[in-house]
Parts: sequence; structure tokens; C-alpha cells
Amino acid sequence: MPQHHIYIDPSDDLSWINWGKLIYKWLDPKSGVTPPGTVEALQIQWKDNGVLAEFRGDKTRGVLVEVYDPGDTSKDYVISLPTKKMVDDDHAFLKRIYQGSKKYPTPDWYTRIYEGNPSKKPLGSEDEMTNIGFARLGEYVINECM
Repeated sequence: MPQHHIYIDPSDDLSWINWGKLIYKWLDPKSGVTPPGTVEALQIQWKDNGVLAEFRGDKTRGVLVEVYDPGDTSKDYVISLPTKKMVDDDHAFLKRIYQGSKKYPTPDWYTRIYEGNPSKKPLGSEDEMTNIGFARLGEYVINECM
């Protein structure tokens, strides 16, 4: 799998939920939490919000959090692409999985949603489903947008 700069342990459900909640705070002006401008500020926000995460990259880089609204027709439509190396690394990772040397690192909360059966309708309380929504938001930002 390509190396994402932000790593959260797939078995740490609470960090995934808290990461999604932090992202949501950035989107909500009423929260008073603004997106970080540096990796150091990001790490402080993780600590303050109960996110056990690791930044795997140059920690001196700035951080730019940009909200993209696909319905805003005044701006160009954005299609974010990974690098060719990221795609090649992902293909090699999937090949190793197919050959049995690794398992796909799906966060544990997916199993809880489907009780181990992805074709089963999700179960859970409203609060559990809200937390799963936050966890999915966090995962989406790391895996799809970066």
C-alpha cells in the first residue's frame, strides 16, 4: 500500500473516530478550531483531540487544509491523483496480499459495522453510527484525498 504521510493504527477505533471529529471541527466555524498550518500544529491538535497518529514524512513541511466543494461551479473541478509511484506501490502491495504474505489493513471498525460480513446490513446505535461516520471521514481524508 502506498505510504501515506498520516498513519493511524487500523485497530485503534477511537483514534479514527477522534480524527474524523477533528476534521469536522475544522469544517465548523462555531467550533473555534482552525486547521493547522504546520505538521507541529497538526501533532498538537492530534494530542489535544485524542488522536494517536504518526506523521511519516518531512515534519518541517507546512500543512494546507483546503475544503473542496464540487458544487461550486465558479471553480475548476478537482480530480486529485496519486503519483504513479503510489499506484505502483499499491499494486505491489495488493499482489503480496494475493500471494498470502499480508492482509489488507482495513480498520477494525469495519468489522464492527458489518459484524464480520460486508454483505450484512450495518447494525448499531445512533451514537455508534455517528462515530463510524467520523471514522470514515478520517479514513477518507487519509486514503482518498492525500
